[in-house]
Amino acid sequence: MLKIANLSYTYQSKAQNSVPIRFPDFQLADREHCLLLGNSGSGKTTFLHVIGGLLRAEQGWLELNEVQLNQLSQSALDHYRGKHIGFVFQKNHLIKALTVKDNLLLSPFLSGEKQNEERVEEVLTDLGLESKMNARVTELSQGQAQRVAIARAIINKPTLILADEPTSALDDLNCKRAIDLLFSVAAKNNSTLLVATHDQRLKDVFKRKIQL
Repeated sequence: MLKIANLSYTYQSKAQNSVPIRFPDFQLADREHCLLLGNSGSGKTTFLHVIGGLLRAEQGWLELNEVQLNQLSQSALDHYRGKHIGFVFQKNHLIKALTVKDNLLLSPFLSGEKQNEERVEEVLTDLGLESKMNARVTELSQGQAQRVAIARAIINKPTLILADEPTSALDDLNCKRAIDLLFSVAAKNNSTLLVATHDQRLKDVFKRKIQL
């Protein structure tokens, strides 16, 4: 389902000898979940962004569902990502001018999918946020905003869910809720889940781990 080989990325800088970040080769099968571990600065976030097509790898093989992502045009890649990949970013990137509901409805709109308010209500209820549907982002606590970001990532029922520190701002109860929801959505949609984290609470949740 997800195949990675000889993948590397180099940040553009003024330094003459920029060293590329080289990522480990691995494959994830359908519905296989994996935890991505590494020290700060080891490239976990960069790796997720390359896998999700937000950054372009200079070389290597990156294949999702038999589609080689680094061979797609930018517009084709953007469309494919919107339909098949869900992101939970380390910073939530919610639009403060919009309500929680409108933030979630924006994802299917941008990816050309049908907007479904029932789906929004379903996801928010699962995360204990049904009462915040019409609230502004500025009215949310940090933990609530993080859960909304998780809801936005899964609203399109993606094939691949990439999560960068999805539970770092959550207490134990909401950490369990968030991970349970990610696993539940992955199971319902035959999705694969790849999580990068420093959160020690997640280590025992995942059978497979990759160390950068």
